[in-house]
Amino acid sequence: MQWQKIITVTCLIAIFPLTTALTKNNNFLSSQSHLAQNKWQYYQNSRFGFELEYPNNWDESQESQRADGAVLLDKAEGTIRIYANLMTQQTKTPHEWSQAQIYETLTLPNGEQGLFAVREQGKETKAWFFVYSGDKYYNLRAEGSSSFVNQHLDILRQVAKGLTITQGEDGLGSSLSELESLEVTPNKIRAKDGSKLLHIDDVPRNISVDDKIEFGAATRFKQASLAPDQKWLAVTTTGGVHDAAWLVKLGKQEPKLYPVEFGFESTIKIDSWSHNSQYVALTVETPAPQRLISIANRKKVGETVADSETLSVRLPQHEDEVPRQVNYQPLEWRNGELVFDVNGEQRYRFDPKTEQVQIIP
Repeated sequence: MQWQKIITVTCLIAIFPLTTALTKNNNFLSSQSHLAQNKWQYYQNSRFGFELEYPNNWDESQESQRADGAVLLDKAEGTIRIYANLMTQQTKTPHEWSQAQIYETLTLPNGEQGLFAVREQGKETKAWFFVYSGDKYYNLRAEGSSSFVNQHLDILRQVAKGLTITQGEDGLGSSLSELESLEVTPNKIRAKDGSKLLHIDDVPRNISVDDKIEFGAATRFKQASLAPDQKWLAVTTTGGVHDAAWLVKLGKQEPKLYPVEFGFESTIKIDSWSHNSQYVALTVETPAPQRLISIANRKKVGETVADSETLSVRLPQHEDEVPRQVNYQPLEWRNGELVFDVNGEQRYRFDPKTEQVQIIP
């Protein structure tokens, strides 16, 4: 399942001990002399309400498609980016950082304090500045080769110290959609005639990934889409940090919910139902950053995500791992197959019955 890869790649709370080399400033560029040679450019995010300045010799900020942040530097050796997301108070607990070894605590202009940490994992090194503020968290992140991250550590620290948090346009942070003439609010989903289809209290607070693992991902609704036969409903929820996707069987009895996809620190969106109402295509946007496609099968659902048959759409060369900044985009259902492209270029078709991908000439 997709969540397994996402957890491995994007977990922010399992920070490994640092090497001695990373804890000595004389191994890095002098931040004062280096910064003095650079003019600074400005990035502002109105959705989540933050702004910062960063070196002029970095890239012009590339805003993400979901407007949650931007790539500030993109090189073959590594990337630096800033992004924000929503969280609930339940996720803000000391247990999250109980096993972490903190490299440094930094104070922002508004007095908020965040954690600056580094993790070495094989040939890749990652550095994070992570700060909570209200119902949101903000993450300035560098990852790549050890030399790339080490070279930028001092400047990254200076950029982090200048992060200014303002009031975002998102308010409660709701990312609401109206699909198939449904009325979707954080707490309710109503049909076109005003009748209630689902209340947030009908949804389990935790999504069961398997028999042993579960996460909070259902404090409010984000999207809903009615199948063409109007017998099933696809729903996405969020717990702030994590997203979840559910298939809901509608009828005279109480709605029955089945978990079909989980996004660890990722955004799940409903794309479209197949014409026969058996499959629904979902996109999963991860912090990598990348956009992936999952297909849920309403005829094969279970009590956990692992029990449900949710297919991962992948090119053969991406079976083991999808590279960063690769975006899969669903386009349409055609003759029972999902047509999609990768990075807006070559088109492919995916057959959910055979799980085969074929190129479209």
